[in-house]
Amino acid sequence: MPAAGVDRLRAVSRDGADTVIERERRQLPRDLEALLRLAPVTLDELLELHRRFSVSNAADLAAALPHLTRPGGDPGAELGARLRVALPSLRADRSRIPLGRAFTVLEAFVTAIVNQAGGRADVEPVGSFRRLDDSVGDLSVLAVAPDPRTVLPIIAEACPDAEFLQRSDWAASVRFRSHEIHVRIELPEYASCALVHYTGSPGHVRALGELAASRGLSLTSRTLVDRASNRVIGCPTEESVYEALGIPFIEPEIRHGEDEVADARAGRLPNLVREDDIRGDLHAHTLWSDGQDTVEAVVRAARHLGYEYIAITDHSPHAATSRTLDEARLLEQRAEVDRLRQRFPDIAILQGIEVDIRPDGGLDLPDHALEPLDIVLASLHDPAGQNRDQLTARYLKAIRHPLVDVITHPTSRLVGRRDGLDIDVEAVFAAAVESATALEIDGAPAHLDMDGHLARKAIDAGALVAIDSDAHRASSLGLQMRLGIGTARRGRVTADRVLNAKPLGALRAWLAARRQRSRSLARA
Repeated sequence: MPAAGVDRLRAVSRDGADTVIERERRQLPRDLEALLRLAPVTLDELLELHRRFSVSNAADLAAALPHLTRPGGDPGAELGARLRVALPSLRADRSRIPLGRAFTVLEAFVTAIVNQAGGRADVEPVGSFRRLDDSVGDLSVLAVAPDPRTVLPIIAEACPDAEFLQRSDWAASVRFRSHEIHVRIELPEYASCALVHYTGSPGHVRALGELAASRGLSLTSRTLVDRASNRVIGCPTEESVYEALGIPFIEPEIRHGEDEVADARAGRLPNLVREDDIRGDLHAHTLWSDGQDTVEAVVRAARHLGYEYIAITDHSPHAATSRTLDEARLLEQRAEVDRLRQRFPDIAILQGIEVDIRPDGGLDLPDHALEPLDIVLASLHDPAGQNRDQLTARYLKAIRHPLVDVITHPTSRLVGRRDGLDIDVEAVFAAAVESATALEIDGAPAHLDMDGHLARKAIDAGALVAIDSDAHRASSLGLQMRLGIGTARRGRVTADRVLNAKPLGALRAWLAARRQRSRSLARA
């Protein structure tokens, strides 16, 4: 592979033309180029940072700051001070990558490398992507190989269109599908600590470091060491790192750097919901509204995922789509669902609807049209210029409607494009608990709503949640459910609080009991 990054820029800077130098600067990883543009470092200092600490992005820089020394061993306090000042500015003009887009890019990248490696290297996404944050700052992977020298050639062979922006023996920055991906390379014996270090938020890693110090240990990105004896403590798995620190394993999705380490020490971490807990999907769209596939295609995809049930929930008349379900089309759809139930007796096909909540809090279809349906989801898509109190009142009226079973994507946010609705979430959660209405954690990459923070608040309030794909393509059912589950896990949701973790019989019983209870509350 040709020379790359800082080395190449340093070479042309000795006697190269300004235009050549500028072109080479633009080929650097974005954070390194920003460091030079902000002028807190010289080329020689940048080269030293990369060679000694494999610095390729802002996260690497933050991790290196505590260890910085000048060449020759003298403390690099002055350089460190310059970098600490510059660090917050590196990302000031840069948007984060939505999780759905990050998933598409990293899945293609990792799959290509693993297939090419043939067992010579393992590759695992890390950082905020592995924590399944709704948006990702850096696309980063950890590559583990007995011979680190083989990793970069494997990447070059697996992704011939990728461009190496920077590389060293232990790291590289690669431009792949118009995105920078940062690759960390590690030996198998250091992989466990590396996974912990590069997955956790800075706050999580700092809390673990403080816990290690309190136990006479030192935790780095490679090893856990007993400081008294200088003995390296073997940690063959990621779980064993936490075990050696005296706490239960903390799942990647909750390594936020908030209260998870303290809760682990106190034994307060729950068993988070898993993919194999999910029995079915309660929110999917078809050609009857804005979906891209037939009901049959969605049913087949659900069967392939091993689901016990799938709910077909297309849009009601006032949704902003070209096709919707009025009363007549609901009857036509019912006939198709009945035919498919005969053909696919091994999966329950529920006919439902995603009905709009009107500005007055009423529903978009009359009760006699909704009554025969197996499940009713209600959504607030159009804020209609209403304020916080008016929007909250709309939700409360819909939640208390006897036929509404689930409130979908409650804040109606669009990740990276639109903040959620300004509503009184505490009032919404309390009403949902009182009326036994489920609140949705929506796995559509555009929504991921409720996010992990709100999902945790909903669970703490006593609410039941449904984790759904909101898929508009049959092929998206699995991925979007995975994203929904990841979002739920970020909110510490457990399987017993998930509506669609119930087996079919229990789900049907809940739906019947919920409607009966709502009717009783309405009469009262």
